[in-house]
Amino acid sequence: MIDEKVKDQKYLNETGAKRYAETIEILTGINVFHKSRFREYVYKRSVLNYALKTSHNWGLSRISRLYVDNGYDGYDHATVWHSLKMFEIYVKYEPSLLDLFKNLCKKEKDLGIYKTFIFNKMQGLKFEELEKVELLVNRYYNNAEKNEDRDK
Repeated sequence: MIDEKVKDQKYLNETGAKRYAETIEILTGINVFHKSRFREYVYKRSVLNYALKTSHNWGLSRISRLYVDNGYDGYDHATVWHSLKMFEIYVKYEPSLLDLFKNLCKKEKDLGIYKTFIFNKMQGLKFEELEKVELLVNRYYNNAEKNEDRDK
């Protein structure tokens, strides 16, 4: 029985990964499985890799197998690692990648990836900056509670 659950979970994750790739292609016209070193392709693959790593907790080898299984030979774990490492830098130079990432999260209704992304960005904040973030979060949280009470 457990083996069937694991098998189903693996299938769902692989299906979800392909759905992410299809969503990126719909939103941008870029097929991430097309073997190209053009910046547009590299950046979009980085978005996909980051989403898979953060939402599905995929390892580097598993992500690379996804590419190989979809026709991109030579995409190994080191390439995935580099892509993940560079994601934050790519976003600085190409802010539209962050919009793509947000749209991917919304289209796939996966708030978990977006929360993880925000959490990771907060790691470099100073104490005073974190206090300001806490105030904002509390304000939104309190407003959400008020709206919930009003809806009851």
